[in-house]
Amino acid sequence: MDKIEQLKVKFRQDLFELTGEDYKVTIISLRQENLKLSKIIDLVSEYYGITRKLLTAKVRKEVFITRRYICFKIITNECRSIIYADIGRAFNMKHSSIIAALDKFDDFYKNEPKFLEQYQNVNKFVLENLK
Repeated sequence: MDKIEQLKVKFRQDLFELTGEDYKVTIISLRQENLKLSKIIDLVSEYYGITRKLLTAKVRKEVFITRRYICFKIITNECRSIIYADIGRAFNMKHSSIIAALDKFDDFYKNEPKFLEQYQNVNKFVLENLK
């Protein structure tokens, strides 16, 4: 083993001693949350019969915007460890756009019965197929 490899091993050992098992558990749970995020995007796409690419694209038609907002809301409800920046990366958006979309979801769309029913149906479909 050369000097660089020895230093890498030593660094990993020191890091593990500093963080212990909690560090490994955190890494594993974040990886699982990212997989869950991806699965939710796939399930919402499947529910609407559209491709993942179309759901995550920057299409500004209202029909796609509302579908994305629903997806954002389900992700934030189901993936508690995911930060807005992670959701933004999945949708090629900034984290501030995700926050604004969720605010709009809460302020505007929850007052529209048609949209609320749509959200509940999609959420039910996702939860049934997520496990």
